Amino acid sequence: GQRQMCIRESLDVDALIFGGDNDVFIFGVEELSGVYQEPTIVISSTADHYLPSSDDAAYGDVLAFFRQGTNGTL
Repeated sequence: GQRQMCIRESLDVDALIFGGDNDVFIFGVEELSGVYQEPTIVISSTADHYLPSSDDAAYGDVLAFFRQGTNGTL
């Protein structure tokens, strides 16, 4: 059977949830999104089970998340 996440409160931390449309584990994106209060969700139409390469349209969004810093700090 499929496991379900059970949490009492969503986490108030910066979170990047990345999924690749060609990833067999893409099912985890929706489940993880409920764990965090305001996650940044980036989906690549070309990636598999890895972060996007520089020629992927999602690459800039992933970089922007990390460049922003934790909780808006650099």
